[in-house]
Amino acid sequence: HHRSAAALAVGPDTTVLVAMFPDDAVRVVPFDRVVRPASDQSRLEAWLATHGTPLPGPRRPARGEVAVWCAARWWSAPLSHDEGLEPPASLDPALLQAHVLGPLLDVHDPAGDPRLAFVPGTVPLAELAERAGPDGVAFALAGVALDDIRRVADAGATMPPKSTYFAPKPRSGCLLVHV
Repeated sequence: HHRSAAALAVGPDTTVLVAMFPDDAVRVVPFDRVVRPASDQSRLEAWLATHGTPLPGPRRPARGEVAVWCAARWWSAPLSHDEGLEPPASLDPALLQAHVLGPLLDVHDPAGDPRLAFVPGTVPLAELAERAGPDGVAFALAGVALDDIRRVADAGATMPPKSTYFAPKPRSGCLLVHV
């Protein structure tokens, strides 16, 4: 996990707190994306017109597709999947970045572009659209499968930025004990 790796980078004697959950108790929730402002939406709108399907309302997409809030309506569109790609390049967050965010909205640095915000998939899609506002667009993704996360870890690779949001979250804080 990136937090453990960061702590260990400080030094080999760094104390790292760990919480373990059984597979059946962990939910992997996606991080959705909002691009605001999305000053030139014309390329995205053209892509949606040829690849997308208008939706009557918001709905969480299945793996391999993205739900998009653009021009005051929800769309569903498949994410291009190049044959032969393995995780992490084949995961929905990486495909969205490679085929939509970068080429259509000029968001080439997901970790540093101030127009791009990451929103936990626990936020309702109606609120996600509100966060996009009249000058932005929103993208909702499906959660990444635990098996894909394991495959990335076993390969020694890195997950795409903000591709997973785990639940439950271990509680954090400070406990003062008076003895």
